[in-house]
Amino acid sequence: MPLLRVRKGGHPAAVHPVYSSNEGTTIGRKGHSDVGLEDARTSRRHARLYLEHGTWHLEDLQSSNGTILQGKRTTRSVITDGSLLQVGGVLLSFHERELAPPAEREVHGVELLETLREESAVFVFRGRQGALDREVRCDWLHPAREPSAKILERLRSAVEEAQKVDDEALLPPLAVGAEATRVFSLVRFLPDTLASRWAELSKAPLGLRIDILRDLLDAALERAAWSALRVPLSPAHVCLEPTQGSGEGWRIRLPAIELAAMQAEEAGDTIHIAHYVPYLAPEAAGGGPAAPEDPPLARTMYSAGALGYHLLTGVPPMGEGSCETLLKNHRELTAAPASLVCPGVPEAISDLLERLLAKDPRARPRGRAEALEPFARLPRPAPQPASPPRPVPPAAPRPLEARPTQPAAQPRRRTPPQKPSPAPKSPLRSLLQLPLWILLSVVCFFAARVISKWIFETIG
Repeated sequence: MPLLRVRKGGHPAAVHPVYSSNEGTTIGRKGHSDVGLEDARTSRRHARLYLEHGTWHLEDLQSSNGTILQGKRTTRSVITDGSLLQVGGVLLSFHERELAPPAEREVHGVELLETLREESAVFVFRGRQGALDREVRCDWLHPAREPSAKILERLRSAVEEAQKVDDEALLPPLAVGAEATRVFSLVRFLPDTLASRWAELSKAPLGLRIDILRDLLDAALERAAWSALRVPLSPAHVCLEPTQGSGEGWRIRLPAIELAAMQAEEAGDTIHIAHYVPYLAPEAAGGGPAAPEDPPLARTMYSAGALGYHLLTGVPPMGEGSCETLLKNHRELTAAPASLVCPGVPEAISDLLERLLAKDPRARPRGRAEALEPFARLPRPAPQPASPPRPVPPAAPRPLEARPTQPAAQPRRRTPPQKPSPAPKSPLRSLLQLPLWILLSVVCFFAARVISKWIFETIG
């Protein structure tokens, strides 16, 4: 969400939010424009900042003293992060990626603590509901943008339909208010979203990401079954919470009422907001309504399929580029098969994604049962051992032609130890030992003679 910061003149260091909408944010004299400046040289409606296909523009509204951008007078120019603009006697800086602090007020009994994002003048805050001592998420349409009768009627219909929904994957609003000057919705605040966990999930096992895709399809199509709750998807709108008792799983949850997406769709701003564009259906990429004969779930099918394709393969289905380029790709190009981009993706899931991303809305699955059926045909994972063996470092690879054929390993058999056989004697060694044998024989002969003589004499 961009903002303007006053650098010189007026009230220095003052901060003004800029709305991410095609309608734009007017800059002029206080009380007559979205950004009100107390300066005599500023016209009532001096200039306008607006978002077009993801790019910010500054336009002079035929002011008396002109609008200056980066030291040069301009009638209409692209404005980038950090640019300086002068309106009358006030110097301001444009910050595209900064979040304005929340207003110092309570909304429906909620103290606003932090700004999370802004879409089409709808601010999403983190707040605390003091009466119940809990953190919540607060969606609030800025009071400067009086809600149209169309968005008020849709909100009332959404509240009625959300009360009928009975699905744990959908988060019902805690409170919803609609008045003449403001619209706001409160839901339970969940700090983790698909956008905030994207880097972590992109490295998760493929099986876990397939489970997330299945749950996302189930929840999105359940919500889209109610016409007033049918809105585009983006990673910022998908809430995640870890499964109980396990740090390796995630549970998908969607707000039953997504006020920011509703307002952006009704105002025609989805084609200008960058995090919607990669997941818009071709019939929505041009900003026009779907044809009457289009299936009611067709846009949600495409949006969930594009989000799932990005989650499984790591790349958006229509590639990367400017918003204008991506919108054209949605209308004209076909995504490569997911199993080709990421070989581990099962063919059944790759075929499903191809059907979800069909250009013709009538070629996409018609209902939840048809969309979820391929997941039932996936093979069940093999049970994992309780304690996996320690990995053994692989040996250095040898050229394929030099590798000998290794026989299958055979179990060892225990054999009793054997005595070593004596080494054969050489002839030379036997010849050298002959005199010793002769001498030993002579000594034994005379000893026997003496002993026998002594015996005979003693007897006689």
